[in-house]
Amino acid sequence: MTAFINERLKSDPSDVLFRLETELATLRDELAIWTADGESPHAQTSEPERVPTSVERRQTREQFSAKLQDIWQRKSVSKWEEGDYQFSHYVDFSGELPRLSARFEYVTELLLTANEPGARIGAFLDSFPNIQCLGIFGIKMEEFPSGIFQMRQLSELTLDGCSLKLSDVTVEGLSRIEMLTRLNLANNPLTVAPHVGYMAGLTGLMLSNANLSSVPSGIDTLSKLGVVALHDNNISDVGYELFDIPDTQELFVGLTNNPLSDASRKRISQYLENSSMDRKVEIQTEDVVSESDSDSESSESGFSTGSESD
Repeated sequence: MTAFINERLKSDPSDVLFRLETELATLRDELAIWTADGESPHAQTSEPERVPTSVERRQTREQFSAKLQDIWQRKSVSKWEEGDYQFSHYVDFSGELPRLSARFEYVTELLLTANEPGARIGAFLDSFPNIQCLGIFGIKMEEFPSGIFQMRQLSELTLDGCSLKLSDVTVEGLSRIEMLTRLNLANNPLTVAPHVGYMAGLTGLMLSNANLSSVPSGIDTLSKLGVVALHDNNISDVGYELFDIPDTQELFVGLTNNPLSDASRKRISQYLENSSMDRKVEIQTEDVVSESDSDSESSESGFSTGSESD
């Protein structure tokens, strides 16, 4: 009770209590409307083998709504009992996630995995301004969610298999999320490669199966970068930044299943042949696999493009 008074009521308890009661009532009303909207079969955006009944659709949304209310009230809803700062859920419903006026400012970790192919993110992320670790798997977001740009403390970002496309505008905004240490945009039709040169602390960059035709710019300035996963793309010209990286940097670059040009393959071979005895850089293509001179894990270690989160 003392902690609640000191942290949340502060100097004007009656005013704060009234505001909290109002916010909770509004949250419940908004979720009730959203739950009711999901009962309609027209909310289905895909054609599953068995269309859920209206009762099942309502139950899955009610479960999600109840969990949101619990986390708003700072009840721990994590199965790992990690506290009220984490919100994770398997999304078992289709349609758009709720747009909420409530602010979940104390939630720092948000993990959502779609079990329904028709789930869409909408403006849901706008309610979580202080996220540090965000993982979204399989929930559609054709455009980069604007709410992510408001997450000033974001350090780990995973948007995997979300039908995401990047534009010149969103690429510019993404490049300014400078605190990122891990960026995973795998299995999306990105088309435009992000610029990562401002992300000084970036250690992992996962952009496999992302419809990219070029290597992301700025990688040559990232001294902490350890993994760049670019396999299953449309890259023919690897450019020159890759070869400006010191060969003593512990770095794995995956380029398998790309239509690399003969000129690019030649530059890769020359880079490896001219490297120092202390080389730690590994570059993997179909026919060029470099090995570091010191003991290391296999070239497949250290990166993943599947639905995982750390």
